[in-house]
Amino acid sequence: MTAVFTAFMIFQIYAFLIYDPILLAGGAGLMALVVVHGHHHILRRELTASRLVLITIIAALTLALPFALNQTLVSSYHYTIGVTSILAAYIFSRFPLETYRSLRLALVALQSYTIWFLLTTTHTVFPLDYMIEGSSSNGITSVLVILQAAYVGISFHVRRKAAIITSLATLYIALEGFGRGSILSAAMICFLMLPLYFLSIRTAAGRLAVILVALIVLAFFVPRTIDVVSNYLVNSTKLSQGLLDPARAEMYRDYLAKIDPVTFFTGTDFEGTSIEAKYNGNPHSSLIRAHHLFGILYLLAVLGSLAGAVLATRTWVSLFITGALISIILFRSVSEPVIFPTAMDFFVFVFLFIACGSPRSRASRAVREAPRAGIAVS
Repeated sequence: MTAVFTAFMIFQIYAFLIYDPILLAGGAGLMALVVVHGHHHILRRELTASRLVLITIIAALTLALPFALNQTLVSSYHYTIGVTSILAAYIFSRFPLETYRSLRLALVALQSYTIWFLLTTTHTVFPLDYMIEGSSSNGITSVLVILQAAYVGISFHVRRKAAIITSLATLYIALEGFGRGSILSAAMICFLMLPLYFLSIRTAAGRLAVILVALIVLAFFVPRTIDVVSNYLVNSTKLSQGLLDPARAEMYRDYLAKIDPVTFFTGTDFEGTSIEAKYNGNPHSSLIRAHHLFGILYLLAVLGSLAGAVLATRTWVSLFITGALISIILFRSVSEPVIFPTAMDFFVFVFLFIACGSPRSRASRAVREAPRAGIAVS
C-alpha cells in the first residue's frame, strides 16, 4: 500500500509543478479513482470534526459553482480538483501510518532531486528556475514548504517525532531559491522543531542536556555568525526588499479595488488589473485566487474549517503544533497561488484530518500508540 500511496503523491506533485493540462487532468482522475475505490470510508455514518470540514468545504464549493462558471469555465477544473482532493485526503487519513511513510518518501525524493540539481547545475542566478520546465523557483520552494509542513504535522501526530533533517533540507533549498516567503516559512518550521524535539525526549536528563546545548549555541555560536548570516540574507535573497514587494502590493490593491457589494460574495475577474495586464492572470496569492474563483463563501469555509479543525485537536500540544503549521501554510499561500483549490490541497487536508482525529486502521493505531522516544532521521 505504501508504494501505491507514494506513487500517487509523487505524480500529484510532479503534475502540479509541471502544470501541464494533461497531467493535471490525470492527477484529478487519479484522485477520483481513489474516491471511487474508498467511497465506503466517506459514506460511513459518523460525525467527526474531519467530516464537518469535508461537508463544509464541498458545500461551499458547490453553492459557489454556478457563479464561478458564469465567470470562467476554468472554474469547473478547480471545482473538480477541490472536491476530489479533499475527499481523497479524507480516505488517505484513514491510513495514517501508510500516509506518513509515503509522504516521507515523496518529500525526500523531491528534496534529493532538488539538492542534486543545485549541486550540479551551472546556473548561479535563480538556479531553481531552470530545474523543471514550466515551473519557477517560487513554485518549487512553495510546494516544498507545503509538503514539509504537512509531513512535520503528520510525523508528530502519527509517530510523535520531530522531522529535523527534512526541515533543514527544505530550509537549504528555500535559501537557494532566494524567495522571502519560502525562506521565512522554512525557517519557522525549523524553529518549530525545537519544542517538538524537546517534547519527544522522555527523560529529565535528556531535556536538561538539550537546554544546555541550546544555551551554549546561543552564547558562543550565534554572536560569531549573525553578521555572516545577515549579510547573506540581505545580499543573496529578496528579504532586503521587505515582506511585500511592490508588484504584489499593486496586484492586491488592483483586485481589492474591483470588489463591490456583489462581487464581494461572488468573486470578481482580473480584467483591467495589473494581474491580467502584467502577470498573465496570475494573482500570486492563493487567497485572492480562491475569492476570484468561488467568492467569499468558499474562502470563509476554508479558513473557518482550518481554524475549527485545529481547535478540535485532542491536546493543547497538538493544538499548538497544528495551529503553528497551518499558520505557516497560510502565510506561504498569501504570496503564492499554491493551494485553495489545487492538487496541493490534498496534502494540507490529509495532515489536518489526521491531526483532528479521523478514525484510523487498527494496525496504524497500534503503531501510533506504542511508546517511543527520540527523533526521526527524516
